[in-house]
Amino acid sequence: MSVVRDRQPRRRPPSAVGTLADALQRALAGRALATGLSGWTAVERWSSIVGPRVAAHTTAVEYRDGTLWVEVDSASWLAELTATRRSVLETVTATLDGTPVKQIRFVPARQHVARAETGVGRQKGD
Repeated sequence: MSVVRDRQPRRRPPSAVGTLADALQRALAGRALATGLSGWTAVERWSSIVGPRVAAHTTAVEYRDGTLWVEVDSASWLAELTATRRSVLETVTATLDGTPVKQIRFVPARQHVARAETGVGRQKGD
């Protein structure tokens, strides 16, 4: 005759396991994915960062490799924002503490799509 023993599964104490969110934070810390997600925050919050006047003529559309891509609806706004690019970048940096955004590229609306997909029109350093 065999004896059946009640075996309790061995479990770690909850303090040693932590939460799933903690585990994901540790896994992402210092990795490109975490940096990329942080850069996309600038895209998501663009309107509140630059204010309604600029937001009415621009749309942040992409974050890639340290660059925030912003579409602009007219040549005059494109010229103005290009001339004040440093100031806009300082505003982004001040608003989003620790942002990985290192530069901003202002482009005519819909131009960045062709560049990203085909490489056509890319300049050295794009």
